[in-house]
Amino acid sequence: MAPAQPPSPPLAERLQQALGGSCLLGQPLGEGGFGVVYAARDLRLARDVAVKVLRPELAAPVLRERFRREAEAIAGLRHPGIIAIHDVGERGDLCWFVMPLIQGRTLRARLEAEGRLPVGEARRVLEEVAAALSAAHARGLVHRDIKPENILLDGDEQRAVLTDFGIAKSLGETGSGPSLTTAGLIVGTPDYMSPEQAGGGGVVDARSDLYALGVVGYELLTGQRPFRGPTPMAVLMQQLGAPPAPIASLRRECPPALSDAVERCLKLEPRERWESAQAFRAALRRSGALARPVTAGMEGAAGRGEPRRFRRLALGVAGLLLAGAVVDLSRGAAVLSPIIALVGGSLLAVRFGTLWTRGFAWRALWRAPAPAPAPGLPAGDPASQARSDRATILRCYAAFPRAEQQALPGLPAQVDELVAVCEALAGQPQAAARERLARAATALATIRSSLLNAGSGGLASIAPVIRPHLHVE
Repeated sequence: MAPAQPPSPPLAERLQQALGGSCLLGQPLGEGGFGVVYAARDLRLARDVAVKVLRPELAAPVLRERFRREAEAIAGLRHPGIIAIHDVGERGDLCWFVMPLIQGRTLRARLEAEGRLPVGEARRVLEEVAAALSAAHARGLVHRDIKPENILLDGDEQRAVLTDFGIAKSLGETGSGPSLTTAGLIVGTPDYMSPEQAGGGGVVDARSDLYALGVVGYELLTGQRPFRGPTPMAVLMQQLGAPPAPIASLRRECPPALSDAVERCLKLEPRERWESAQAFRAALRRSGALARPVTAGMEGAAGRGEPRRFRRLALGVAGLLLAGAVVDLSRGAAVLSPIIALVGGSLLAVRFGTLWTRGFAWRALWRAPAPAPAPGLPAGDPASQARSDRATILRCYAAFPRAEQQALPGLPAQVDELVAVCEALAGQPQAAARERLARAATALATIRSSLLNAGSGGLASIAPVIRPHLHVE
């Protein structure tokens, strides 16, 4: 009988031996399915670092290649929102790389502690991650695993830093040869996967990262994910079933422009999402400029409609009660009216309790609210009118069949640019600024009018009229 093999030294001890005198290994910071991250001290440069090592039992050639590719992907990206690479090493069955030590926690840890983030903080984190993704996409890389666990919050400022490019995919891959992210390997996290990534049959490009970032944004604002499931197919079935609950219904104080920007990331069809991370970032910035405090119980159009629906329910119950009383009088016995009073009163009590917990006062339910002013701008302001035109344009555009929308595929983004011009130039005294503002406002009015008056020829018939107005010099 062969003698028993002595047990292998612990991973930390083996890694320290491989690192030699260059780094002094510290405590483990975290671990995942493929690797472990340790705190360390770079003895040569006297700085704190982190060392990520591939688990030796997983050191098959394809996984070693995946690990190397993560190091190469990060090394090629120079951006403050993407973690850097200091050094790469390999010895025996150990592969590792050295990166800066982030003095902070993951976004997941903060969510677990706070439930959801303040609206302004959520917007800032999304902006910073969108900027990092824009840099990665510009280099032809799709991250494919955007989630709170892969976003670190650095220092006192809690600056968002994107990590873990282990399953990143080059947009230039042709598909020849074996894929490093198939055959049972990690291809993403189900709750954050886009439909095309979860289904496995669609093209996974930069818009898939935007979908995942939209899921993160939804979670930051509401404290819950739009879809949840144990497998990609389980999540995909939910995605195909119905859209998620509107953010406004779960977070009253969220500005409509911010919730709209995040919800656009969650569109089922990639072409209906933001066309780039930079466009999403610009929308987030505009939503910050438009943000305003929201009165409790009056959160936009949805909030203003709640008292109206409550009054209709009360009037309906009163009408039924009156009809029941008439029937009971004709029969000489009180039968229907007590039942109606019991059921109707219960419905009103439950509904009022729901609205009261959302901040509606009793008087607010019986008094029609005054129309809400435009966000931060007086009525008649060019920027206010531009946003109103945008809402009408996008609503009309969405009503056309998708096949017809191909006549003006970039219309939503180009309209957003016109609105941004109006917002930037509103109130500026210079003659050149006023002239450009007038051109942008006229263009929006023309597009709006054309869409409202589109005849049987559909979008294709008015596209020649609209195209000259999509760019303002």
